[in-house]
Amino acid sequence: MSVKRLWPYLAAAGVLTLADQVLKLLARANKELLVSGGGFRIPGFFALTFVENTGASYGFLRNVPNIHWFFVAVAILACAGIVWALKKDVFPIVPARWAMAAVMGGALGNALDRIFFDGHVADYAKFTFAGPGPLNFIFNFADVCVVCGGVALILSTLLAKPKKEAAEAVPSAESALEPEEDSGGGAQE
Repeated sequence: MSVKRLWPYLAAAGVLTLADQVLKLLARANKELLVSGGGFRIPGFFALTFVENTGASYGFLRNVPNIHWFFVAVAILACAGIVWALKKDVFPIVPARWAMAAVMGGALGNALDRIFFDGHVADYAKFTFAGPGPLNFIFNFADVCVVCGGVALILSTLLAKPKKEAAEAVPSAESALEPEEDSGGGAQE
């Protein structure tokens, strides 16, 4: 894929990263209000709150010193891999490319938090309908981008209509130059 065809996906990732950072800036600016329970809420369903997470999902690995640099490295490697895959047309269908742009935007959003906020990622949204338990998690827009992008990649790949190989329909230039095998008997003169 040429750089000209690559830029819309990179721009989309940039816009999603920017949106994530603006939302986190707003959450940090209203930290006291959100922590005290004074943020927007839909009772029994959703609430805005504020938590700084130093680990992965559910705070996994939060007590490991300097683990945020590992997560930053993973995000950078993932983004580099996505750019490489987009450039090499690894994702042949357009919805999969947009899905990867979303994953990249989310990964960059959380990586920026880890870099500029001493390893702390701002999480501010919470579904409350699940009550206490494993579905009671707090997340941010970057997390939504990563999860929705991943789901969209899987669905777009599974639901894509298989394309017939062009090589099967049209003989290649090399096969046209190869001599045909003798199918029976010998040469006739």
